[in-house]
Amino acid sequence: MGAIGGVAAIAGVAKLGRVLRSTADEMDKMHKQAKNLQLPLDQFQALRHQAELAGVANDALTKSYQTFNKNLGELKTKKSSLMSTALKDFDPKLLEAMKNAKDSTAAYDLVLVKMQSMTDASKKAALANAVFGRNGKDMLNMLSEGTDGLAKAKANLAALGGGLTAEDAKAAEDFNDSITRMGQAFDTVKFSAFTPILKDLTGLFERLVEKMKDKAWRDDITAKLKAGLQGVMSTVKSVIKIFQALAPAIKLTSH
Repeated sequence: MGAIGGVAAIAGVAKLGRVLRSTADEMDKMHKQAKNLQLPLDQFQALRHQAELAGVANDALTKSYQTFNKNLGELKTKKSSLMSTALKDFDPKLLEAMKNAKDSTAAYDLVLVKMQSMTDASKKAALANAVFGRNGKDMLNMLSEGTDGLAKAKANLAALGGGLTAEDAKAAEDFNDSITRMGQAFDTVKFSAFTPILKDLTGLFERLVEKMKDKAWRDDITAKLKAGLQGVMSTVKSVIKIFQALAPAIKLTSH
């Protein structure tokens, strides 16, 4: 393998490394988002897929579901909450069903069933606002698809291979952890290797500072620097003069 081939191979390996790290980061982030939202990984991916098809940004989905979890938690633990107040007059049966839902996934399904049975757009907006707060407006298109929309998203995702599995997520997390540990190990080696150099440079700089306090030594160094700079300038001027002298000949040969 020639020099060019070697450089190309190194560049290829570096690019592969960046792709691996980026992919692992994306997988790990998705897994952590699902955990933070208290959702099974497959359910979270189906919601993300449905959101993309409905034109709902991932950030809007995440914020909306965080609000939903918060409101649902308060509904289950407090005598009075924003969700209970909003649903009490709107749909008492839905309110009781939400209180008794075993988890956020079951509660979300209840909202979808209710949405699918409604035809009044203003009432749909009111329900979205009741369970998702002011983020409800961002989820309205997605929620209006009801359980059919989520089922379709799950089917599409399955047909495309099923997305990220728990095994995939664990592999990505382990890979990122190993990269972090490798970085920490490299830092230890780097610190150990550079410490003696830093100590030597510190001593050198301290001796130089002491030298600079000696006027005679300082004047001598200054004079030598000036002489050196003058020599450089003299060389530059000589080169300029040579080019100036050659300029007419260069112009003639160019015609």
